[in-house]
Amino acid sequence: MATDVRQKDILTSPPINLDFNDLYYYKHALKKGFTVVTDDKDFFVENIEVLTYNNKLIEKANAAIEIKK
Repeated sequence: MATDVRQKDILTSPPINLDFNDLYYYKHALKKGFTVVTDDKDFFVENIEVLTYNNKLIEKANAAIEIKK
């Protein structure tokens, strides 16, 4: 699969808590506007849509929601 995600994009300033595989998928989804479907409990990222049934990931997402009054 051809992609415009380069090695230097993966190796420079990786987000905390993402391994190289997750970072590759994140960068690719971000550039292409893709949604990621995963059961990976540590794939907690911003700026892309993530679909999961993983309870740990759902709990992290719920905890990150800020309710404004």
